[in-house]
Amino acid sequence: MSRCPYCSVSFSRKDNLQRHMKNSHEKNQPFTDEDEYTKTDIPSSLILPRDNTVILGHPFTMMLAGPTGSGKTFWMKMLLERAKCMIKPTPERIIWCYKRWQPLFTEMQQTVKNIIFVQGIPDDMNSDSFIDPKYPSLVVIDDLMKDATNS
Repeated sequence: MSRCPYCSVSFSRKDNLQRHMKNSHEKNQPFTDEDEYTKTDIPSSLILPRDNTVILGHPFTMMLAGPTGSGKTFWMKMLLERAKCMIKPTPERIIWCYKRWQPLFTEMQQTVKNIIFVQGIPDDMNSDSFIDPKYPSLVVIDDLMKDATNS
């Protein structure tokens, strides 16, 4: 476990700590330099294309799977930070349903526009009052697939 020397936030991975320090303490602006992503110990399979050739057409369904610690949340963070270029039309609201809070979520609150985090799956998720069908929305179900099939 690594701890930020400036704000004492804990990180389980060194590359997350380095990125946090660059984002939060070096420039005070969101991390955008794509070359920095490749300088860490991230497997090349997790790095999104530089030219943003992947365009996801809304609405779409996507499953991102991998073992614990493989970088799924980090990959989603990169995708959401580039949503303007990679998702058409760009989601106006991003709802991230999670089981356990992760340190990377705090970073995402600062770097991903229009994201809200909800613990568990809300009972009224299917109602128009929760997700207005007039506006493109993106829902991430993080480690809640069993709960999603039961609701």
